[in-house]
Amino acid sequence: MDFQAVLASPVLCYEEGLDYFEGKGMLNETLRKLTDDLEAHGIDYVVIGAVALNQHGYQRFTSDIDLLMTKEGLEKFRQELVGLGYAAKFSGAKKTFRDTTRNVPIEIITSGEYPGDGEVKPLSFPKPEEASVLINGVKTLTLEMLISLKLASGMTNLQRQKDLVDVAELIKRKALGLPFVAKLHPYVHAKFQELLRVEMFSQTYFRQLCEEAKKSLPHLDETAGLESRRAQALEHLKQKVVESCGLQQGFGFRDSTQLPRSMQLVYEIADIVNFYRVQYQPSASFYIVESLIQEYLRETTYEEE
Repeated sequence: MDFQAVLASPVLCYEEGLDYFEGKGMLNETLRKLTDDLEAHGIDYVVIGAVALNQHGYQRFTSDIDLLMTKEGLEKFRQELVGLGYAAKFSGAKKTFRDTTRNVPIEIITSGEYPGDGEVKPLSFPKPEEASVLINGVKTLTLEMLISLKLASGMTNLQRQKDLVDVAELIKRKALGLPFVAKLHPYVHAKFQELLRVEMFSQTYFRQLCEEAKKSLPHLDETAGLESRRAQALEHLKQKVVESCGLQQGFGFRDSTQLPRSMQLVYEIADIVNFYRVQYQPSASFYIVESLIQEYLRETTYEEE
């Protein structure tokens, strides 16, 4: 099976994703063979990117395998492994490859490169041996270096804002707090603390609004009076968001009328929180709140009226 064909099929891609998170599937098979080959040829490496995120406990699907090597390691990979199970992804490619068995892309970053916009900055990609931890038999970039590089990337490249989202997710999933700042590169201390404050504030604010919604749920019925008051309260909240965030009047919110009645208000208020957050932390807030919504809904059961 060709991995690119799997990605092109929603059903096959979904199945591959499930297998990937269970340590199976084409990506994991390719990763195991690749790391075995690198070890056999004495090429030092660490996995980075989404594979490293998964190694550290944040499950996120990926369409390729990202590696960090030295320039010497990359050259040795070209000389000894290209043609023996690996090939350039396209003619003339220097750091982008694919395995020839499953057609899984392999991207290589070399030590000394700069994250994000590629411009010179205080933080660069280290040598693999300087920031390596063995997880499930795979050499993986350390959590503190992974976060430092992702922060530097998102800070300096608008096209890499998802790196800040990844850090926000790691903060939540690993329960990282202020003491963790000391483990990071000084260049990214302020940005990490900013995301940490957003995460802490989002949880408090979101839960407060959901509690307000929960209190209102028993009073929802078809009577015009209650429906009118409910609609007025919701519009008041929306107006507050519009005014405080400087949004244009008429800014759209999701229509929740097709949802079960006992869930409508919670979802509408959740949308308000989403838009409120997005204005203040465009890179990470939407995903933070979306995950909080899911967490809240998992923990709370509403009875249909």
